[in-house]
Amino acid sequence: MGDIITKLRYSPGDNLIEFKQADLDKIAGKYGVKISFQETIGKNRVTSAHTTYEQTWDIPFEETSQTVVTLTSRDKEPLRKSLRELITRYRSPVPIWGTMGSSKEGEEIALDVIEEDDGW
Repeated sequence: MGDIITKLRYSPGDNLIEFKQADLDKIAGKYGVKISFQETIGKNRVTSAHTTYEQTWDIPFEETSQTVVTLTSRDKEPLRKSLRELITRYRSPVPIWGTMGSSKEGEEIALDVIEEDDGW
C-alpha cells in the first residue's frame, strides 16, 4: 500500500492559532504520521494598518496567500486520529478547495473527519 496524503489549505485567518512545526511534530509523533506545512504569501497581498486583502482573480490558485498542511501516512487510522487532533486545535480549512492536492483516499478521510464536526 502506498502513502495516503491529505492536504489542508488554509486561507489567511482561517486557522484559529498560528501553525508551528514543533506543535505539528508532537501530533505527528503521537500517531506515527508525517506532518509539514508551507506558507505562501501571494504576490497581490496588501496589508495596511487596518486590513489585509488580496486580489486573486488574475493569478493561479497556488500563488495566492495560503498555508498548506500536509499529512502523510501508510495507514488510515493514524491519519484519521491526527486529522481529528489537528482540526480540533486549528479548525478545518474553510474553502471548498481546502483539500485540493490530497490523494483520493486522503481527501475522503479528511472530509469524513471534517463532517464529524458538522462540516466546514
